[in-house]
Amino acid sequence: MGLALTAPTPDAVLEFSAFASRLKRLGPYNIMMVYAQRPGARAVGSRKEWASAGQTVRPDALPILILRPNGPIAQVFELEDTLPLRDKDPRQNAFAAIGEFKPETLHATIKSLAALTKRKLKVEVTFAALGSDSAGWVSRQPTLPLQPKLVLQGQPGLAALTPGRLKGHWRVLINSRLTPAEQFSTLLHELGHLVCGHTGAFDQGNPQADEYGWPDRSHMPHSAKEVEAELVAWHICERWGLVTGSALYLRPYLEDAADEIRCIDLDRVIRAIAKIERFIPRLPPPSKRGS
Repeated sequence: MGLALTAPTPDAVLEFSAFASRLKRLGPYNIMMVYAQRPGARAVGSRKEWASAGQTVRPDALPILILRPNGPIAQVFELEDTLPLRDKDPRQNAFAAIGEFKPETLHATIKSLAALTKRKLKVEVTFAALGSDSAGWVSRQPTLPLQPKLVLQGQPGLAALTPGRLKGHWRVLINSRLTPAEQFSTLLHELGHLVCGHTGAFDQGNPQADEYGWPDRSHMPHSAKEVEAELVAWHICERWGLVTGSALYLRPYLEDAADEIRCIDLDRVIRAIAKIERFIPRLPPPSKRGS
């Protein structure tokens, strides 16, 4: 049912509270159902309700199922499930990314991340329809099976997996409704979290860990993590000629969490930028403003 409902943390509880406030016209059970099916939903409505607002539902949109009075279920759709598309201004939308960008760059980067490195690092990127207020997230791929003698139901090959088989394997989920440039920016933000150590350590015991791996910094304050990750994405996007909503995204963290900001390590941010750029197949266009 989402992080706030299964493994509560202060940040997750606040996120769920904001989510519930946005959808306050729904009943409590329906709020939970929307939260489980479409994290980050900003507004939901039926086809008729969206039509009255001048929007049509995309042909490929997956409905969100909710309870209906005097009936079993009803179908509603989220803002990102509708057309026409709305232009996003980086000055007003934190997830916006505008500028000349080739989708091939995103695809090649994803392919590069999926290739197992010599040090057994692998990042798998997947896409799913998320709500308007959710761009994506990164998580460690759990080791399977969870118990040495656990029998997995399904394909027989799964039973051959042994503990430790997926060490160094992470997953990034990105909102499929974003533009390729926005997905690239989101991927960089999530990789920033990963390489800055916000999701745990990689190759920490190696003498060259600072060059190839990173320490566990998962216990950092949430605001400090978000600032570090967004600084990584902002810098690389600018090198690729993209204008993003990074300044808008960073503002509340910088203004409301002065004590937490002291935990930011700019040296770690620069190291993360260097590591991530190795996975981007070609160099960005030269900056017209100089180095």
